[in-house]
Amino acid sequence: MRSDFYERRTARLERLRDLISKREGESERAYSASRQVSDSIPFGQPILVGHHSEGRHRRDLARIDSLMRKSVEASEAARHHARSAAALKSNTSISSDDPEAVTRLRSKIEQLEAYQKSMVAINRIVRKYKADKAAGIAALLKGEFQLSPEYAEGLFTPDFAGRIGFAAYQLSNNSGNLARCRQRLAQLEQLSTATDEEAEFGDIRVVNSATDNRTQIFFPGKPPEPVRSYLKSLGFKWAPTVGAWQRHRSNYAWHIAKEYAASLAAKQAIGQPLQSPCEVAG
Repeated sequence: MRSDFYERRTARLERLRDLISKREGESERAYSASRQVSDSIPFGQPILVGHHSEGRHRRDLARIDSLMRKSVEASEAARHHARSAAALKSNTSISSDDPEAVTRLRSKIEQLEAYQKSMVAINRIVRKYKADKAAGIAALLKGEFQLSPEYAEGLFTPDFAGRIGFAAYQLSNNSGNLARCRQRLAQLEQLSTATDEEAEFGDIRVVNSATDNRTQIFFPGKPPEPVRSYLKSLGFKWAPTVGAWQRHRSNYAWHIAKEYAASLAAKQAIGQPLQSPCEVAG
């Protein structure tokens, strides 16, 4: 987990906003330049083939087309960045980098447990009063479920398969989410108490950083392109701020990082150039 999680998230949002503004400005400038060129051509004026103006006219049309393309491309880029910013702002998923991830996940588990308990209790009432809808709705509204009359009535309305109340798949889906959250909580709790690990293979250093929540590979210099490509295929990305190839910390990431570093060191030890990726056991 990283203490700068929220700072990095805010910084990323600011970068996206800057990119939106920049691309919108580029689009507007290209469009204005295109209009300026087109306004210099009389409306409906055809190309006068053989006239001294033919070359300039064709160049102006090509420039108009180029500027309009730039305007559209910049506008599309601005919309892409806007969608990314909106997704970032609305993202409620719990990242393992979040220092409050354990607390938030416990709260989510409590909500899922309460929802599961409520669905089971509601289904008991629905089954009990399935022959008396009015009494069943009244019983639901008297309970502690905080249901609206419309929602309570909907629970007694058969779905496309003739089912009333909560369907079995709804309870099953919620139960599955609950199991996954509990498993992830156990993993995050284990990560929160973990310490940094480090291993060296020749002049390659591999770090399992609990502080950064990343598995990192440090090379003495820039590795050749085949090695970089293979690292990317393993999920590692270059992080210039720390000078390492890294991915999110996990037992699997730690395993493949050590295996690959060891295979590279073995090739170096026998003087074999690192021009082709080495296979890593999965």
